[in-house]
Amino acid sequence: MGKASSGKRAAKAGGTRDHTVPQMYLKHFAQHVARRKYQLMVRRLDTINEPFTVTPTGIAAETGYYWGISAEGVPHHHVEELFTSLEGHAETVLKVIMNDPDWALTPHWPLRPDQRHVLAWWMAAQILRTTRQRKRLTHQQTEAPDIRSRCLSESGGSVSAGQV
Repeated sequence: MGKASSGKRAAKAGGTRDHTVPQMYLKHFAQHVARRKYQLMVRRLDTINEPFTVTPTGIAAETGYYWGISAEGVPHHHVEELFTSLEGHAETVLKVIMNDPDWALTPHWPLRPDQRHVLAWWMAAQILRTTRQRKRLTHQQTEAPDIRSRCLSESGGSVSAGQV
């Protein structure tokens, strides 16, 4: 489990800095300036003519972005834990694609089926990181009927989270 997911750095649920763009991905586009130190040149849309440097840890992050609440009302960080797992596997494949010392693209093409599988899962997960997708899911949650309540009323009894 990654540092952001461990909960040790967060004083309470929702207190982590969650990245909407994976840090390991940003590092592929950053300048390596020292051991374990990377810098990116970025611009804000409202001040496009004023570029500044930032580290991958300091960009595309929001506090508590991936915290959720279980059906039982317990805060969790499962989405970030899933992303951390997918990123760990994808980083190896991204290195094959992007870090060839002699060529812009890897000569190891096409990728092996296991590498394509890992990369496909990672790419699909990136859709969930977007603000647009987050708004869509939040909208669906507020617009959709409470499925668990409906199941309870239809079954006339208790329904476990696994049955929903």
